[in-house]
Amino acid sequence: MHRDSSAILVLQQHLSGAVERFNERRPGLDHLALGVATRTELEEWQERLAELGVDYSPIADAGRGGLALSFRDPDGIALELFHRPQNPHEGD
Repeated sequence: MHRDSSAILVLQQHLSGAVERFNERRPGLDHLALGVATRTELEEWQERLAELGVDYSPIADAGRGGLALSFRDPDGIALELFHRPQNPHEGD
């Protein structure tokens, strides 16, 4: 984690075989996560994805002190919108 920008780079190894369509278990990109400033912004993105008919996983505990909303781009690449409150007890 880069403290100044809060950028997080995670390297992960998957031992399963490759497939032709994008698959986060194939060597290379696992997924791309983009941060949002508030929980409200995350909820607005969820509403927008629903309006557009995009298949997504509803906002859920990401297990890293934050919340995540996951979906795939048209090429099947896993994308995530992520919010981590500055204070874990804040209700934003």
